[in-house]
Amino acid sequence: MLSQEEYQRIIEEYPEKLSKEQFYKLVHIGKRTAQFLLESGTIPSRCTGKKTRKYTIRTRDAIRFLKNKEKIMDLLSLPTGWYASGCKSGKPSPEILNKMRTVYENATADYPDVLKVKEVCEITGYGESTVIKWCKKNAIRCFLIRQKYKIPKESLIEFIEQMQDL
Repeated sequence: MLSQEEYQRIIEEYPEKLSKEQFYKLVHIGKRTAQFLLESGTIPSRCTGKKTRKYTIRTRDAIRFLKNKEKIMDLLSLPTGWYASGCKSGKPSPEILNKMRTVYENATADYPDVLKVKEVCEITGYGESTVIKWCKKNAIRCFLIRQKYKIPKESLIEFIEQMQDL
């Protein structure tokens, strides 16, 4: 585990948003492991939809990963065949989904039971407009109170699990 000074150095040295390449080099993991963590949603990121530089990761999320790296890596085991010549198993197994649920429950433990849009953005790494779009399309269970969306924490976790099944 790094010291507080080393975390501060990372914040000063790296840009606010990292590419996948910068991320895996910073946290000392392999390319495919980083790919799995990003695709599974374990690391909050924004998918740009491009073929190159597809993911952007906030530096503070990378630091959060560094602080909890041992716990996260123990909870998540990569699917069988993940490293075998580019072969991916497709949808995550129920075991992986249960482990991911545990990770998300731990990640949201410090938040209230009903979340504001900004809090959902902090947790997921998506922008406010995307979260509001989810709410408007009823993709995620939410409440509209005084022109502001409120999202139960459990609904967010269920929504993230559903995203993994797609």
